[in-house]
Amino acid sequence: MYHTLQFVLCLVSIFLQAKAATVKRVSVDLGKNVTIKCPLNNSRDVMWEREGREPGRNTKMTVLESGSMFLATVDRSDSGIYSCIRENDVKDIRGKVNVTVRMADQAAAYRCSLIAPPPPLVVSIKCSTILVLVLWQVIGTGGYPISYFGAQYRPAFINTSWIPISPNHIMPSSRQIEVYSLRPNTTYEFRMWATNQLGKSPVTYVLATTKAQYTEEGMYQPKTRMSGGFCVELIERAHATGLMNGRYSVLSLYRVHLLKGADQFDTRWWAAAVGIVMGALVLLGLGTCLLLCRECQRPSVVEDEPEIIELLPNIILNPGFEGPSRFDDITPDENSNNGTLTRLNNNTVVQPQDL
Repeated sequence: MYHTLQFVLCLVSIFLQAKAATVKRVSVDLGKNVTIKCPLNNSRDVMWEREGREPGRNTKMTVLESGSMFLATVDRSDSGIYSCIRENDVKDIRGKVNVTVRMADQAAAYRCSLIAPPPPLVVSIKCSTILVLVLWQVIGTGGYPISYFGAQYRPAFINTSWIPISPNHIMPSSRQIEVYSLRPNTTYEFRMWATNQLGKSPVTYVLATTKAQYTEEGMYQPKTRMSGGFCVELIERAHATGLMNGRYSVLSLYRVHLLKGADQFDTRWWAAAVGIVMGALVLLGLGTCLLLCRECQRPSVVEDEPEIIELLPNIILNPGFEGPSRFDDITPDENSNNGTLTRLNNNTVVQPQDL
């Protein structure tokens, strides 16, 4: 029975999470009032907040006893994503509603879009130890293309001047940007806006806290996370080794990562490898020289070639001609003839004494 109840509760939790992950869409006409029910079922004790805006900045938002949110006399700045969450809920299950303020008709919408700047941006922050990734979504352009985005930050809860995030004019096609050289375990306040030729959108404020610094034992444990093409692991390790006192290029950080452990490399291995390569080259050179010397000392084999060529015409004209060697080493007969038989062209054999 206990396992069955636990299984049912698990299914209900999964159902609520799936339902909360779905963003509900609500459209309301300009200047009208709207009541929005929390997507979470049986939600009375709930809290509402506007994403990308500090709590308490939206004075139009009122939470009713039923848990619904009431917006009075909405305008274009009320467009955005609102989320509700149960009070004292440790699971942090949120229901999200995307509110869109529309005009009474298309003509009024067109006229209003020509005289309004862009609506507020939906901003979110992803934090590391010394780096944060700022992401934003564009709800609308206000009728004209966005010229650029602006972003600034400063330490939270301190009345200090805002620090601009480079570049000052962020490209309109960008949807994220990195901020470096932050302090670990520190809360920062970020603000961001969009600008077109009609003006600047309402500023969006977001608070974010960086993570605690790595300990010496966990400093070299790889925790790679790619953020916009930059490797957070390299930057965190560079900061831990004291290389992030200023702003360094990404190439310098990669160089630091690749040279890690070079001071512990044993040079004897390097000397042995160089010796093997040089020895192989020396042996190859000696072998080549030896082959060339043997080729030069080899005797020629063409000394008797002229005599062979001289005998060829006589053999062709006189088939019985055998060359000078026919008279060599012949024993004289009883008539002291030391010649051999001669065969004429008509195959008649003539003895030497008859010639």
